[in-house]
Amino acid sequence: MKRMKILRASTHIGAVGLIVAVAILILFYRPVSLGGDTQYFFVSSGSMEPTVPVGSIVVVKPVGLTTLKEGDIICFGDLQEQLIITHRIVEITCDGFITKGDANEESDPFVVEKKDVIGKVVFTIPYLGYLSYFVKTPFGFMLLIILPAIIIIAREIRSIINHRKTTNQQKDKITSQTRRKKQIFKKTMSLTLMIGLLSLISATATTSRLHDVEISQGNVISAGVWPAISIYTDKYTYHAGDTMYLGLDVANPDGSMKVCFAVWVVLPDGSIYLYIHMHDIVLPANFSYSNPAFRTIALPCWLPQGNYTWHAAILSPATHKILHEDTAQWEFVRKIDTKMSFNLSPNPAVVGQTITLTGNLTDQYSNPIGHALVKVSYSIDNGVTWVYAGTLQTNSTGWFEAKGKLTVVGYYLIKVLYEGTVVYNPSYHIETLTIEWS
Repeated sequence: MKRMKILRASTHIGAVGLIVAVAILILFYRPVSLGGDTQYFFVSSGSMEPTVPVGSIVVVKPVGLTTLKEGDIICFGDLQEQLIITHRIVEITCDGFITKGDANEESDPFVVEKKDVIGKVVFTIPYLGYLSYFVKTPFGFMLLIILPAIIIIAREIRSIINHRKTTNQQKDKITSQTRRKKQIFKKTMSLTLMIGLLSLISATATTSRLHDVEISQGNVISAGVWPAISIYTDKYTYHAGDTMYLGLDVANPDGSMKVCFAVWVVLPDGSIYLYIHMHDIVLPANFSYSNPAFRTIALPCWLPQGNYTWHAAILSPATHKILHEDTAQWEFVRKIDTKMSFNLSPNPAVVGQTITLTGNLTDQYSNPIGHALVKVSYSIDNGVTWVYAGTLQTNSTGWFEAKGKLTVVGYYLIKVLYEGTVVYNPSYHIETLTIEWS
């Protein structure tokens, strides 16, 4: 009997504590779904471990951007990939914030703009995210929301019926007070817990970018019939201003399965940038996807020059080991070298004779550069002083031509110069020309 009383007292104290905790949470951190300004996100990846474990709920409140400082953990949105990311501020710049996951070796390779900041993480509730995820499922919603609501309604109806059947007023007076206290306590507890669970339903997933060497490229699993993935580009060599068409094919020849999906690129210096990381994707049975323009990427002029490798992989959602992987290599040449050549005819020539200059302008791959301007100049003092003679334009095949006469006897240097553009490097060529008396 004594043990039963202790057990009941402990249960009562625990229930009261739970109610108080949930009530405080709702009172001071009322979620947006209930008219407040607080947002709840459950953490679905491990870049902030051990500070924020996978499966935690992070409580996020909007704050003034000027109050944020290095070391604060913030939630921000990645509009391109439609993700919400939770990372720590490691540097504040005039453009925004540099962030980093605690478990990552390197900072994120982008600046978080101020307009993308959702709020500051006030505190974390470990592992509550798993409950939030379960409540959102049809079974979890039925078990933790609908069923308790039905039970509360049924007990309330039974209480009303029993109260009407009571005939002994003295007995009713004695027992009703005790019953009413218990009912008030149970109703308060049930209502508070249901409101808390409803708040969890509004929690959204937040993820992270594991852009350092957290993707293990060595442990490929080959057993079983796994989904296949293929990544490819529309060409090998790209230049500043080009648009890359990144293609992706995915096939699942087996039954429906849940996987993780990642696309990353290895930069010329060997570092890794995670481009896409998606969790818990269900691939239906006999699923097939093929898109030669899965992503279109405009390549800027500041991109480091060198060899790149795209990686696409399907990973195990439990261990993140690679189930299937494919690669596509490509190179980026910031500016294309050009080649200039021309001939002078006749050479040597006599004073007053018409001289024909014929030339060609191509890139380093011998492709013609059409509709480009080239400048012609000459020197009769071995290149000390150059005299501008005129500007020519190449035709669609890269050729140019000019005719002229020289009236002074001497040994000439003829130079044709292409000044280049944002895409093409400049080049020039010099030929000698002798003018003699007739």
